[in-house]
Amino acid sequence: MVKDNWRSSETSEALSLYNHRTRDDAAMEITYLYMGMTANLFEEEELAMDFDMRDLPTREMLQKFSERIPEIDVTATEAMLLFMRTSSNIFKVSTQRYEQFGISSGKFALLILLYRYQDTGLLATELAERAGITKATVTGLIERMERDGLVTRQDHPTDRRMSIIHLTDEGTALMNELLPLHFTSTSHMMSHLSEEEREVLLSLMQKIQKGISETEQL
Repeated sequence: MVKDNWRSSETSEALSLYNHRTRDDAAMEITYLYMGMTANLFEEEELAMDFDMRDLPTREMLQKFSERIPEIDVTATEAMLLFMRTSSNIFKVSTQRYEQFGISSGKFALLILLYRYQDTGLLATELAERAGITKATVTGLIERMERDGLVTRQDHPTDRRMSIIHLTDEGTALMNELLPLHFTSTSHMMSHLSEEEREVLLSLMQKIQKGISETEQL
């Protein structure tokens, strides 16, 4: 378990905000949208986003490319590349936080879902659907978290072929330590945006998500 030297009144307040206020907070909605848009990153437990292109092409370079490839939409490409780099940086910063607690991004994706559904627990199929990953990946993650004492399986009340996944007391304690740091970090990353700008960002990301869904159907 990570040492408590990061604890502060700020992190304690962040956990309180999570428990009582963040269900309809724009920053939290952005976090979940981002997780959904990068769900493929969790297909392998330790997979990290390799996209770290620091020398992005300038608008002038893209305009020259468009002279040869007229299908290029310069501003769309520029925005996508910057979005991808920003997503990569967010992912890397977040991963560093999880690693302080000895868990991967894949495990965190499932733990935060189970934390939200502590009262009812979730089926493996529900975890896979909500996290946007395959059931096989979820099964492997659950097995490792079960060995670590973070989750437990309970028999389904009507179908003995299925089991319901719950956080253990140890898993809940871990999340109670990790979440203040996670949400404080999220707040810092969003600190240069006003509340109104966050709402705009949320709206824009929802539109991008629609574009992704439409592209998948092409």
